[in-house]
Amino acid sequence: MEPMEVPLYDRFDAYDLLINWPSRLRSEAPFFRQLFRRHRVQSVLDVACGTGRHAHLFSRWGLRVTGTDLSSNMIRRARENAVGNPSIQFLEAGFGEVQQKAPGPYDAVTCLGSSLPHLLSQADLDAALVDFHAVLNPGGLLILQNNNYDAILQGPRRFMPLASARQAGREYLFFRFFDFEGERVVFHVITFMKEGKAWSYQADGTPQRPLLKADLEDHLSRTGFSQLACYGDCRGSPFDPQESPNLVIVGIRGAMGQLN
Repeated sequence: MEPMEVPLYDRFDAYDLLINWPSRLRSEAPFFRQLFRRHRVQSVLDVACGTGRHAHLFSRWGLRVTGTDLSSNMIRRARENAVGNPSIQFLEAGFGEVQQKAPGPYDAVTCLGSSLPHLLSQADLDAALVDFHAVLNPGGLLILQNNNYDAILQGPRRFMPLASARQAGREYLFFRFFDFEGERVVFHVITFMKEGKAWSYQADGTPQRPLLKADLEDHLSRTGFSQLACYGDCRGSPFDPQESPNLVIVGIRGAMGQLN
């Protein structure tokens, strides 16, 4: 598997400001908690965990939680955010490496924040799905959350909503958009920062391979995941291919499938 490119996330020191985490976690908690209770989840692996915000949420419910991320910067900040909560384990590991570095097994695997589209070939995606399958207990729960590329490509829709934040006397604006390059897109983040009366900016980008609902469902089924259910966000809204902001797929680990 080719290493996933991560310079955007290694440099993205304002990542935690891009999202209103208290509001997001409050709105998403009922969805995750209902799924975890229904499937009697006691242990969770959060793959591509970023700065560990969902891992902390799951840990507060008394679950055993491990978070992995390819970016050393994200793992460092996740560990900093975990000060006072030593029960969470954060490990540096990319897609396809979790069985080796965080073998489990786990009752649930989550992969959120539109992380899977950073895998730039079908072979790499298949290897990641096989890796998820390998670390789950039989009957274990898989939860994937990506941007709704069915809608993004149909538009095409280049621009995401503007985000803003304030911290330590600084003002931040985050402008996110896509460039379309054949079968891939480039996801850009321009971070504007105002300190005093002066503005500065940092521009970053990373390639992604859009994942459409039908294709992802097919490969999940052939990997050995069944009972697939699709939602439009992590609040459990119905999936609308034209309007939903996200594609969230929930599946159950069955017998290993046959990829070709």
